[in-house]
Amino acid sequence: MFDMGDDGYKVYDNSQFTLRIVKTSNALGDFTSNRYRGGSLIDSKAPLGVYNLYKSNDMRRDLYFLELPTGLIANDKYNLHTATHKKQGSIYVPYRLADNILILAEALVRQNKISEGWDVLNSFKEKRYTDYDIANTPSSRDDLLNDILMERRLEFFHECDVRWLEMKRLGYRFDRGAILGYEIVLEEDDFRYTWPIPILEFEDEESKIVQNPGWEDIMNVE
Repeated sequence: MFDMGDDGYKVYDNSQFTLRIVKTSNALGDFTSNRYRGGSLIDSKAPLGVYNLYKSNDMRRDLYFLELPTGLIANDKYNLHTATHKKQGSIYVPYRLADNILILAEALVRQNKISEGWDVLNSFKEKRYTDYDIANTPSSRDDLLNDILMERRLEFFHECDVRWLEMKRLGYRFDRGAILGYEIVLEEDDFRYTWPIPILEFEDEESKIVQNPGWEDIMNVE
């Protein structure tokens, strides 16, 4: 591990992480990026819809979340909070052994190598559940595939952009409900799954770049 100071990065290495980078805050709790802001644990409360996906015998439930005396369930996956309940950084994990294992399991099942995919998934789950019952792992192709995708959702909670890329890859429809009076819905293959090309790229009058479909009017608003 090396430390580049209050405004730098820390790198960790073990059998699960090839590289784990923690962006630490300065004395004011400021970050270069606003993706993960410093603040109280109340500001870091876990989405209960996600928390409740973890079964009681799932070891990740206790590892990823922290129950406060108030009953609030806080997101503490990377232990980035101090004793005074202040977030002290954000995290980006560019490589995970778990990702390779679940990719292998999914690839095998999609190739209809059901028994091989089943073995890989069970080996993965045995290390994450107490009193694990192998009989709980489904054996049909579709159910097994859904189980693998659920394990991906549980395993990579709060890891930068993993869920977003998963939704994009699988073409999920997602309804977040009403926020500030607006219904936030992503349809299957929604154009917003593709980022807009920055306006600066169009400043050259000879440019032949065409804006990604769906963003034309939005990005041209002055």
